[in-house]
Amino acid sequence: MIAERPFAHENQLDLSDLFIGLPLFGFGLNTIKKMMHFQLNAISIRKELIKDPYWYLLLVAVSPENQGKGFASKLLKPMLFEAEKRKEPFFLETHNPRNLPIYEKLGFRVIDSRKIKDMPFSHYCMIR
Repeated sequence: MIAERPFAHENQLDLSDLFIGLPLFGFGLNTIKKMMHFQLNAISIRKELIKDPYWYLLLVAVSPENQGKGFASKLLKPMLFEAEKRKEPFFLETHNPRNLPIYEKLGFRVIDSRKIKDMPFSHYCMIR
């Protein structure tokens, strides 16, 4: 799990991102262009929908053999509790509609859903 605390949302790409992303060049330049197009649009949508202070869930991943066993909830609950204690919203995005019920069970609700131009999926924004 990777999450950002309030006021830690730089929303900019820097030189270190290039080095981290070097393995992506194996997928081809067109794929990288699509990923950058998506990321820039996602940042724009987030800036439109929410302002600091807020918590941001960048990533939560559970191996396929451990999915459905409550591990994602166990990872998220301490941070959700901290955000709730501080009365700060928690924001996340997903592209998989199968994830919506998982997040809704944790108290999130969809505040925006849209298609990003040239992307084959819907972009769901949720808040708790």
